[in-house]
This record gives sequence, C-alpha cells and structure tokens, in this order.
Amino acid sequence: MKMVWAGRMLKAVRGLQCAAIAVLADSHAKHEIGAIVYFVALLILLGLFVSEYVLDELHRAQENDVAREHREQAEKLERHYQSERAASVVANNAVRARLESSLNIANAGVAFLVSTYRQTTRAIASQKRSTDSGTLLVRDIKKFQIIVDALRNMCHAVKESASLERNVPISDVIVKATFMEIVTAASGHQQLEYRAWCTPSDAPPRSASEQKTFEKREGCAGLAWHRQRPVIEHEFTGEEWTDNYKDQGDIYRTQNMSMISVPVVRLDDHTVLGVITVDINLKEFFGQKNQKDAEERAGRWFLPYTTYISFIYAAEQFASTVFPILAAGLTQARTLAGAHSHELLPTAPEPASSQ
Repeated sequence: MKMVWAGRMLKAVRGLQCAAIAVLADSHAKHEIGAIVYFVALLILLGLFVSEYVLDELHRAQENDVAREHREQAEKLERHYQSERAASVVANNAVRARLESSLNIANAGVAFLVSTYRQTTRAIASQKRSTDSGTLLVRDIKKFQIIVDALRNMCHAVKESASLERNVPISDVIVKATFMEIVTAASGHQQLEYRAWCTPSDAPPRSASEQKTFEKREGCAGLAWHRQRPVIEHEFTGEEWTDNYKDQGDIYRTQNMSMISVPVVRLDDHTVLGVITVDINLKEFFGQKNQKDAEERAGRWFLPYTTYISFIYAAEQFASTVFPILAAGLTQARTLAGAHSHELLPTAPEPASSQ
C-alpha cells in the first residue's frame, strides 16, 4: 500500500515540474513566480499524501480493532460456554450426588425396616410357641432403648449419605439426633420432653441435660408438632428458632449447622406422638427453612424410622393390653385344669367297720 502511494506522489511531482518549467520558459513570467508555484505544489502534494496515508492507516487500525473485538467477543463467548459447561457438569454432579445420597438413605431405611420387622416376627413367633406350650413369656418392651437403636441406625445412614453428597471425609461429618415425646405435665398442658438421643459420645445433649422442654409451636420441634410435617432450620434466628441455652443460635451458625425436626405420628389417627430432631455440621444439608420441596424430601428420608417408632408405640400398647389378659387366662386355665384333675383322682376305700 505504501508503494502505491509513493508512485502516485512521484507522478504528481513530475507533472508539477513540467508545469513549472513551462511557466519559467514564458518570456513574460519571472523566475520567482515559477519557484513559488513549484513550492506550493509540493506542499499540496505532500499534504495530500500524508492525509491519504493517515486515512489509510486509520482504516487499517479500525479494521484491526474490529477484528480484535470480534476475536475477543468470540473468546469471551467460548469462555462463557466453557463456564456454562463446567457449571452444568458441576450441577449435574451435585444432582447425581444428591440423588445417590437420597437413594442411600432410602436403602438404609428399607434395610432397617426389614431387619427390625424380622426381629419383631421372631419375637412374636417365640410368644406363640410359649403360648402353645402353656408358658407365656411376658417381656417388657424396652421402648426407648429400641428408639435409641433406631436413632443410631438413622444417624449412620445420614452420615454416609452426607459424606457422599458433599464429598467430605465421613470422619468430618457430625450427626446428632434426639427423640422428644409428648407428655402431659403436672400442670395439665402437653409438652415435648427428651426421651432418647444419639450423639458421637453417647452423652445426652446439653438441652436434655438441662431438662429443657418445648411446648407446641415453640422452636423447631414445637413447630413440627404443630404443623405435623418436617420443619427445617438453617438460620437459627427469628421466631422459628428458640435457644435452649445461652448463645446456642450463635454456636450453630458458627458451626454451619443444619437442623430438621420430623414428627412421629400414630398410624391410625395421625396423632403426634413425639418429634425426631436431627442436626448435622454441613450448611443447609437439609435445605432452607419453609422450603416445601426440601421438607418433603427429608420427610421421605426419615419415614422408615418415624414409622417404626410409631409401630413400637402401638406394640407397647398392644402388649400392655393383651399380655396381661393372656397371662390371666393361662393362670385360670392352669387352676381349672388342676381342680379338674383332682376331681378325677380315685378315692381311697373306707376301712371296714368291726362288728
């Protein structure tokens, strides 16, 4: 491009030289006029050359800017697409991990129910055999010890699933669970009282040690009792949260805790029997408060355990009602059998009287 402009300028200069020579050859023109014309012509040509050169460079720079802008825009779009693809992969992995976590908890719940119902079936079968043999083995149902075992199984399942979903070592996951039973206080009103718990050290939680209780609508557990559905807490502030002890909310926020309370309802009339509360040291693991989808999802997680605890309550009521009747019936049967067998014994002959 520069060579083209140089050729144009050389042709223009030669043309002006010829014009200047013609002016100088004129007998009526003076030497000074020719020199001035020649100089002005050179200046005009130089200005034109510089202007066209600058315009050409500006056009070229503009084209380069446009090309660079297009290239940068393309690179930006590529980075955006890559970021979206990466985010999509991360989101898909998160969804997959969450589904695997839910499936893991569900499988653990099913395995728990199968195991416990097998034990229940064996226990019922042993009672039937003892009844058939005439000896009724009346055993007290250790309800709260059974609930503790259920809480341990549940915490283990939640811990494994949380480690899988959040991709953290299982040793770093801390899960605690409590069961509070609805009881009637001396004043006549109902309240939630601690009955069973599962902690890493097996020691009772601080709230249980301080004999804290909850009324209906009070705290996370009281709200689960009132609403008859799971209640999630992740902020530990506001009306839905009540500190059991000083600065409990601050401690839970600092430790990034996530909490859920799930009601245990009677299977026949849906009366609330108590509340299971689970907390874990993973932020928003159960979801956010008042998030219905998260509440329903967590409710499905814990359904096998709440159902089993409800079954234990029903079994206890059944045992306390039926076993005494059966025991009394067996005792009465033995008594009647003994009396009947005494009547059937042969009597000794009377001694002959002497005449």
